[in-house]
Amino acid sequence: AVYIYPDYNSTGSDGVFTMTSGTVKATNTYIDMSTALTITGMVILDASQNFYIGNTTKPSSIGISGNITVPNGVLSIASTGAITQSAGTISTTSGGTITLESENASTLQTVTSAAGLTLNKNSSAVVYTVNGSTLTVPGALTINAGATLALGGSDTTLNNTSGSFDNKGILQIEGDEILTAFTNDTGEGLVKYVGGAGSPYTGLKAGNNYYNLTFDGSGKSWTLNAALDVNNNLTITAGTLSAAGYQINIGGSWTNSAIFTSGSNTVVFDGTSQKIFGA
Repeated sequence: AVYIYPDYNSTGSDGVFTMTSGTVKATNTYIDMSTALTITGMVILDASQNFYIGNTTKPSSIGISGNITVPNGVLSIASTGAITQSAGTISTTSGGTITLESENASTLQTVTSAAGLTLNKNSSAVVYTVNGSTLTVPGALTINAGATLALGGSDTTLNNTSGSFDNKGILQIEGDEILTAFTNDTGEGLVKYVGGAGSPYTGLKAGNNYYNLTFDGSGKSWTLNAALDVNNNLTITAGTLSAAGYQINIGGSWTNSAIFTSGSNTVVFDGTSQKIFGA
């Protein structure tokens, strides 16, 4: 059984919790259980109230097809398995933050976090996929180590207006997503281009400045439309990168296992103790 009490942990060791309708208005609400959790209705908290799922005991999986709204508090959702949002919205509307923790393949639909969104892994690496919907973070978007945010092509939008990006993990994009007011983290993390139906691509959707940059799309191609600066490692695992004559600066290692077309450009190695693998 599962119990929800304001300011108390609600615990359950069996069954599936399904919230089909209604609202929750409490100072702090906790749901702790070891089996699957399903939310299919509407959960709304008062301003400055907090909602924790998996605070002390994490559900084995979490399915969300309804709406979860925390106006100005903390919304924390943690699972030992996947978080699957098939419909509805997960949102903080004025000053609240959202933290997600899961593992395996997790799916997000419409997520809006007023003050910040943090993506964490549980015990092993996790990929959060957003495909055909909008992720809105007018605050700090943080991808922590072991977590990947995978955007799904031209019908997927990341809106980071008035926000910031802290990447300790991986941002994976195809190459034709809509990135609004996005400034890449050039001090850490990896941006990986994997390609999709929109290939070939002209220009790099996340900009022309990176820390680690990888191209890994078999049969896909990317052509630069400006000079490229990679502060650490540039890796071409699969697909084609065409420089189109634009200069590339690399601060770390160059690894090419696929195709690089220079177009008479210059590649400048501006770091120390750098290595070149492939040509």
